[in-house]
Amino acid sequence: MAGEIITTALITGFVEVLKPFVKDKRFYPILSLMLGIVFSLAINGISFKSFFTGVVYGLSASGLYSVSKKSSEFIK
Repeated sequence: MAGEIITTALITGFVEVLKPFVKDKRFYPILSLMLGIVFSLAINGISFKSFFTGVVYGLSASGLYSVSKKSSEFIK
């Protein structure tokens, strides 16, 4: 459980680091998804389960960023 949370946070961090190099905001969720798949395949080995776990990591990281952004706007 802790590994999944850490992986999701790392993916969110990597997307933030790569944002200056990606000009179109529409590609951020795709970048998050790709990083999730790459991280999962690197950690768990190459399998269908690892691939779909990576999809979940990437979508979770994308959602985490979206929720935190909307929450910070709401607090202001």
